[in-house]
Amino acid sequence: MLTKTQLKIVAYLIDHPHNHFGIRELAKEISTVYYLVQRNVQQLNQAKIIELHPAGKTHLVKLHPQAGLQPLLDAEGYKKLLFYQKYPLVKVILQKIMEQANSCFFVLLVFGSYVQQPRKDSDLDLLLIMPNQEQAEFMERVITSVARTSTIKIHETIVTEQSFITMIQRKELNVAKEVQEKHILIYGDQLYYKLIP
Repeated sequence: MLTKTQLKIVAYLIDHPHNHFGIRELAKEISTVYYLVQRNVQQLNQAKIIELHPAGKTHLVKLHPQAGLQPLLDAEGYKKLLFYQKYPLVKVILQKIMEQANSCFFVLLVFGSYVQQPRKDSDLDLLLIMPNQEQAEFMERVITSVARTSTIKIHETIVTEQSFITMIQRKELNVAKEVQEKHILIYGDQLYYKLIP
């Protein structure tokens, strides 16, 4: 089980998968004192959850490519918990969507301004990854139904698993790449990690 500091570190690295961070920079980004981050980075490195690369007098930190699934899922759960605490109305909307879904084999992510810093009039950007086109069409009707009673405007992007995999493999920026960089994973965490490289 990861400590709170370790969860913060892993969660931050999940949101920045292509970046390397010095320990001091990482401590500043997650608003945690340096010595605590340094000690936890060493523990995460020993557990092969992160890797350290020497760079001059410091070490750069990034997620280990073979990090086990459980620490990633724990960090995603931590991110979701903080998100729900910050936006309880959004939690209600997302729970309605999940209750009306007729499949347990899908992925639901929040991305865009609600993950960064929403304005008063921000849309709730959702990405849903569905097993097939029939399920995608059903989920579109579910979202339309939930959106009718919501005080927050919902902007959904619904794709099939195969479409998502194709988008991730492309070099140009697309919604799958944007979600991979910064997201809150609401549902289908294990399936999501099977779909990304």
